[in-house]
Amino acid sequence: MISFITEKQSCWERLKAEKRPIFIYGMGDGALKIMKVFKQMNITLSGIFASDDFVRGHSFEGYRVHKLSEIEEAVNDFVVVLAFAAGYQEIVDKIHAIAAKHTLYVPDVPVIGGGLFTYDYCVENQEKIAEVYAELADDYSRKVYANIINFKISGKIECSLRIDSKKQAAAELNLNKELANQVIQSLQWIKVQAGEGEINLTDVLRYPGVVGEDWMVGRLSGAFEGLGYEFFLDSASAARVCDPNDERVDLLTNLVNEELGTSLEPYAMGGATHARWIPGALGFGPGRQRDQVLPAGVGSGHEVNEAVNIEHLKQAILIYLRAILALDKQ
Repeated sequence: MISFITEKQSCWERLKAEKRPIFIYGMGDGALKIMKVFKQMNITLSGIFASDDFVRGHSFEGYRVHKLSEIEEAVNDFVVVLAFAAGYQEIVDKIHAIAAKHTLYVPDVPVIGGGLFTYDYCVENQEKIAEVYAELADDYSRKVYANIINFKISGKIECSLRIDSKKQAAAELNLNKELANQVIQSLQWIKVQAGEGEINLTDVLRYPGVVGEDWMVGRLSGAFEGLGYEFFLDSASAARVCDPNDERVDLLTNLVNEELGTSLEPYAMGGATHARWIPGALGFGPGRQRDQVLPAGVGSGHEVNEAVNIEHLKQAILIYLRAILALDKQ
């Protein structure tokens, strides 16, 4: 078997052998999937807890949702199973603090489909795993890859802590800084023109309708070719350009401002909505500034705890109804 896979026992096997009470930290889809595996493997679940801000005397799947402090007062020693993704540093620090006091596992469950990432799975796919490992360019990348696999098998949080990217990446990753700077400058210019702010290197490149695809490819190609690299476009989705003088834009903007008592200006979002596939369609939605009720980093779009103000939803429904009726008269 592959030598860098050192974790042979899955977190599920360890949990099944546990004699201490087991509590799931978190609710939602992740918790449901973990509970399903618990049921399949006859693992006893003692209860569920959530971050204090999310505990309001409610229940989840028949279990009353507790605060961690309540469980610590009632139970001497117990095991914690994390059931959500930590998307910001504050919650990461909180998880590390819990792991310092209690045995904590972070099980790997599939986003879609079935099956579990176990040592047996790695044995069955060892040729593919080894092939990817061999293609990695440096020791740092191979170390990260190995730790991810061991982490997915064991659910041990310490596996994810073995890589300190802040300290090691600068020393061990071989980056062409000149190339990186030129590419970033080119992408930055495009994003500034689109009004999207500072560049994030994990973004899919977006560009405004006033900049053509050929122009963008030409600019990026120049940056790469000047350093001896080749740039090619893998795929592109044509920009959906909306005429700001379209009378429907004025109609919808005025309707929104009348309903909300605001003076908002229309804007085009940078993502690809279904509107681009419908001839003459407009992308129209309740883009509202989020309330400052939730802590920083909680409730953002596309996160597991994405949230929206209920009053904003009610207003959006009313605006949609008025918009449909107004457009229907045109």
